[in-house]
Amino acid sequence: MSEWRFGCGKEITVYIPTRYSCREITAKCGSTAYNGGVNQCDECADKHDVPLPYEDEDDMAWFERVSDGDY
Repeated sequence: MSEWRFGCGKEITVYIPTRYSCREITAKCGSTAYNGGVNQCDECADKHDVPLPYEDEDDMAWFERVSDGDY
């Protein structure tokens, strides 16, 4: 089993945008992408639906309390 929740862990090529072009790097399938998403191979992208940020959090009430200064 892979250590990644939304990927298989195999090495894939990803492209990171730069100011005028892009840079090619090697990353593991399931790792965090440069924009906060998930790097995935084609097979894992078909198998796994990646949640939006905080979608799998049970309760965000702690964030609201801290934001209001009530901590």
